[in-house]
Amino acid sequence: MRCEKCGNAVAEGASLCEHCGSPVQTAPRAPLEPEPPSVTVLIEPGAGVWAPAPEAASAPEEALATPAAPALPAAAVPAPQPVFTAPYAGFWRRFAAYWIDWFIFFSIELFIAAARGIPLAARQDVESPELVKGLFLGLLIGWLYSATLESSPWQATLGKRAMDIYVTDLKGRRLGFAQASGRFFGKLLSALIFGIGFFMIAFTERKQALHDHLAGCLVVRRRE
Repeated sequence: MRCEKCGNAVAEGASLCEHCGSPVQTAPRAPLEPEPPSVTVLIEPGAGVWAPAPEAASAPEEALATPAAPALPAAAVPAPQPVFTAPYAGFWRRFAAYWIDWFIFFSIELFIAAARGIPLAARQDVESPELVKGLFLGLLIGWLYSATLESSPWQATLGKRAMDIYVTDLKGRRLGFAQASGRFFGKLLSALIFGIGFFMIAFTERKQALHDHLAGCLVVRRRE
């Protein structure tokens, strides 16, 4: 700092010039700006604070743009179904089972007729009223015999059991009584068209007769 009158240097902080004795005017100091008051802000954990997850920060842009497919629970995935592959019963095996059942069925009819006191000649008389009753009774016995045994745990009549074959639905399951009944009455249609419905066993892929197709059934052999 210098004196304004004599121009000599003046010591810092002196009020008079040592050379000429003139008062020295010191430059006023700039007022210091007051510091802003400190404020304590309480922030709850996670409030207003966002930061990307480590996985998201390091993942490539393509992975972030394509959302991952949701994983299906284990219960939603269907279990593989087993395929029914039992060997089909052929024409001659079923033909033999039919005649065994016919012999059993005829024996039952003879027993019932004898118990009722109806002579065999009355069954051969077309004009006999017993003929109609006999036909109806035979149809009833045949229906109950076939439908009951084929829907039972045996899944077969006595003739079929003798030939080691049994009846199932198209998935290898046991028939219900209604389905077994439909199969029996379908045999009437197979017989009415000159027996063609029975001969279909020899030519169809799964050895099915017409009544098997109508009822949705299969006749298969038991595995050895």
